[in-house]
Amino acid sequence: SSAASDVYKRQVCSVLCYYLLNRDQFSPHRVASFLKDHHTVLLLSYFIVSMVRGWFLIPSTPFVVAGILLFPDQLFWVFGISLLGVTFSGAFIYYFAQYLEMDRLVIKKKKHMERGEKGINRFGFWVVLAWSFFPVVPTDLICYAASITRMHFWKFIAALFLGEALLIACLLYTSDAADD
Repeated sequence: SSAASDVYKRQVCSVLCYYLLNRDQFSPHRVASFLKDHHTVLLLSYFIVSMVRGWFLIPSTPFVVAGILLFPDQLFWVFGISLLGVTFSGAFIYYFAQYLEMDRLVIKKKKHMERGEKGINRFGFWVVLAWSFFPVVPTDLICYAASITRMHFWKFIAALFLGEALLIACLLYTSDAADD
């Protein structure tokens, strides 16, 4: 809606103006101090955002990178929270895809759906694992596909867990924070 768009534009403009008028508030020292003073709240916020991120089809990779930047000395927590968030979101999407009526969107592409269903039924574990490991594609789409094609839940969740664990571990390993 136009009214919501106008509100959003005003909010962005206000934040930008505040930043431009108060640049000293955003110095690296002040930002680091803020992060240190609010560490527990940030970690809890990171956990909550990681849990619900997938419901909105937002890729997990930027959140993992943000976790690495925010918590460079707690990479074990970043790994665990990120993996738990992806798994939780994936299970939620898998079970609620029918209520979100995603199958109606896919049914329009009946020919592609049949081919995809055959592929997932035959190679589902490997398809989900490979898709989950590839950082450019939204993993949540494969969760919808697994649900719509009625892939066995535990096979799906195991492949999702392994693929994402590999991806997150690679992101953590290749981060500058891992060198410290």
